[in-house]
Amino acid sequence: MPPGPFSDAEIDAAVQAMSEPGRLEEAQRVVATAAPQLQGILDEALAAADWYGSAHQAAVLDAAGKPDVDERLWQCDYKEGQPIGR
Repeated sequence: MPPGPFSDAEIDAAVQAMSEPGRLEEAQRVVATAAPQLQGILDEALAAADWYGSAHQAAVLDAAGKPDVDERLWQCDYKEGQPIGR
């Protein structure tokens, strides 16, 4: 695969190519095969930027202060309706 950045025309051509029969399925297969490696790269990048660390710690400290056990457990699993730290 050639290195980016890609022009708008190149991106448009790639999107158009995905509409050809079988191309989307092949792209999905390629991405699914590389997903574990991509996840590892993303996890490393987010950890290096402290994306999860301080936010997760703040959420845990907030949840720990809830007097009701069920509320604490809910806060540990979800924050504003979104899973955290999992």
